[in-house]
Amino acid sequence: METLAANSYETQGVSRLLTPNTCISVTEGIISIVFPFSRLMVEDVKRMPGRRFEGTGKFWTVPLSSAKEVLRFAEHYRMRFFQDTKDTLEREVERLARKEDAKN
Repeated sequence: METLAANSYETQGVSRLLTPNTCISVTEGIISIVFPFSRLMVEDVKRMPGRRFEGTGKFWTVPLSSAKEVLRFAEHYRMRFFQDTKDTLEREVERLARKEDAKN
């Protein structure tokens, strides 16, 4: 997810407020992302590697390996989530960076 949707709230001149009714959680290596329908947010989630829409519960899942993209998404849309979830995502980003460095 190099860039977020071209028609983001900022490019439309709309002030970004904290996104209400959102949730990001991590369970057994899967990140769940819940938010009210927004075409822009859906476009951005669809750019995440391994994303899947869970139609029954109406939420998105992505593998933990997409933690960096999820953190960018959450920051862009000013989503709040529990500190332990953020810590888990940040640790995964660091782990993947160390793994990539070891390859080089």
